[in-house]
Amino acid sequence: MDDAIKILKLNIEDYPNCVTAYDSLSRIYKIQGNKQMALFYNQKGASIKNPAY
Repeated sequence: MDDAIKILKLNIEDYPNCVTAYDSLSRIYKIQGNKQMALFYNQKGASIKNPAY
């Protein structure tokens, strides 16, 4: 899952309005039991004003 996290973070750097990347990161962190990071990326994705999926 570490590779998936790296790829999704790179995706966010290139496409900061990609809600799907934030959602996916949130899910990965939730599966890993990292509730703080899961909540962070969930809220970050939800706060995007002009989302690109």
